[in-house]
Amino acid sequence: MTGGAMPTTSRPSDQTTTQGANPALRIQSAAPDDLRLGLHTRSSQWVLRVGDQIWMMRGSHMPCVLAGHLPISFLDGPEHRLRDDAMGDAQITTGGALQLISRDPQHAPVTVPLPTPAPPSGFASWAEGMHPDGWIELSARLSLEGVRRLGLRCYLPPIDGQNSKTMNLRLDDAHMPSADIARDKLTEVWCDLPASYGELHIDLAYIEPMLGQQDQRLLGCVIAEINLDGGSWQSAQGFL
Repeated sequence: MTGGAMPTTSRPSDQTTTQGANPALRIQSAAPDDLRLGLHTRSSQWVLRVGDQIWMMRGSHMPCVLAGHLPISFLDGPEHRLRDDAMGDAQITTGGALQLISRDPQHAPVTVPLPTPAPPSGFASWAEGMHPDGWIELSARLSLEGVRRLGLRCYLPPIDGQNSKTMNLRLDDAHMPSADIARDKLTEVWCDLPASYGELHIDLAYIEPMLGQQDQRLLGCVIAEINLDGGSWQSAQGFL
């Protein structure tokens, strides 16, 4: 795999800068749209992103809690840069808000409310194959009810000499057109479903190369967000 900045689901620029930043002032003026989950694809580690800042998460439960509230972006590059570039740590308060704790002791912790997503029109739940870090297995199943049109935002890390991977889709026994998932950018896949309920079977053409020495999973791709019937995009983890 190659390094470099990855695309986000919400804005064209995804560069991280830390020089001259004042975390307290920057965060107090941040809009809800500035909050994102960040997935480092080489290590499958999640971080919080506030604008162009990186904040480390306190607690392995945080990505699942935040998945229904925040869009997802992707990061690449050496894993040690995550901690080096981080402005501090993020945790969830007892009231359900985000608290950002700067590594600079001169700045007091700042509390940021979470945006409330619009409720989906139908029901979806992962039956098999979705991991908490956003990767799905080579084959995965998504249970659907009351849904006639489904959107998937998918991502594959860059690999030299490869441009895309085929995704095959079927609802129960009804096959649908396949899709090509591009590398190093988000791909939107829309499915007009032959029925409003059933299990969507998602099959990728081949297993991703091993992401790290400790990761032995048989992975197909990242599914970042799901859209039910043209409503709000929701983090795919929120359907676990």
